[in-house]
Amino acid sequence: MVVEKEGKKVKEALIRQLTNCGFPYLEDDNYREGLYLRHYHDGRDLDPKPLEGTLELLHFLWGGPVYLETVRGGKRAIFFCEGKRVSTL
Repeated sequence: MVVEKEGKKVKEALIRQLTNCGFPYLEDDNYREGLYLRHYHDGRDLDPKPLEGTLELLHFLWGGPVYLETVRGGKRAIFFCEGKRVSTL
């Protein structure tokens, strides 16, 4: 959603929405016998409800713990899922 009126900011917001079809960029790695994902934060925090559901499904598919590193509220945050429970480290 675009809420800016300044031309350059509107253009950047529209481009971000179209880049990667609006989906976040993730990088994966193995970590502590689990899947470790890094979200490339572009100024927009991930929505918590889809984040939790996605981590739960990834845990089911991966068959082990799943970690997601992102930025929330301007600070580094790591989410962890093992089973049906998502928590932060």
